[in-house]
Amino acid sequence: MNDSEGLAMPPETLRKPTTDELIARLGDLQGYLADTGLGAVLRTMVDDRLRAIEGLLRIGVGTSAADGADLTATSRSDFLPDHVVDGLDAESVRGRVTFADFYHGSLGVVHGGATALLFDHVLGLVSLGGGRDETRTAYLHVDYRAMAPLGEELTFSGGIDRVDGRKVFLAGELCRGDVVVAQAQALFVTLHPDVGATTRGSD
Repeated sequence: MNDSEGLAMPPETLRKPTTDELIARLGDLQGYLADTGLGAVLRTMVDDRLRAIEGLLRIGVGTSAADGADLTATSRSDFLPDHVVDGLDAESVRGRVTFADFYHGSLGVVHGGATALLFDHVLGLVSLGGGRDETRTAYLHVDYRAMAPLGEELTFSGGIDRVDGRKVFLAGELCRGDVVVAQAQALFVTLHPDVGATTRGSD
């Protein structure tokens, strides 16, 4: 059976969603699955449709360029929680984040690994500022000060403590109002030019 059987082709006039929009929709689906006790019949129906979508994506691998897709525009942040960067420069970053149900840990609050993922991303943005070359995370330490709620807008901020040669030392905070939920200390290392040339765009 064809992987796409049962899925009608959209009309040419239908607006084509961006990759980031599709990723956001996938995040919503993950949240529904994490928050819903599906019965056996509904689980089977969902599984059938997800398999059909998976088949379409497999067919699309390697054909995106022919469809006019910009492969360089694919987000590197597929698994990040929904967030907005309100300010970013060569020294600091600030913004807002809301963790969907998909990111739940025990006791119905945000999983600690999701908090670390956010810090790694936003501090990494700062590490690339000021004309610095490609960097990679060498060290990330997170102190969890309070439980972070799901579905509530939190604020984050971070910046550079110091730069020592190829080493970029950074710190960040995640807050719920005036309450510090988590703090991070990180070290990012600038790659040698020859290493950066072979790895850039591969992650």
